[in-house]
Amino acid sequence: MRFIAVVENKQEINAIAEQLQALGCKVELVLKRTGVISGDTGRKKISSLLLPGIKSMEPERKVAAKKSGQ
Repeated sequence: MRFIAVVENKQEINAIAEQLQALGCKVELVLKRTGVISGDTGRKKISSLLLPGIKSMEPERKVAAKKSGQ
């Protein structure tokens, strides 16, 4: 399952990303300036990956713009 996580302390984002990888997640993006990590949980549930230092973590949602006139 693809996820987006927001960390509490941006200074710890790399360490948290490494911890997620050690738990089997594929970390695809680490945005230090905004404190966001995105990736894939593999077969793990998001609830099992809420590590200390993660403010929120939820499934990634796809958003598509509607075409004019729809």
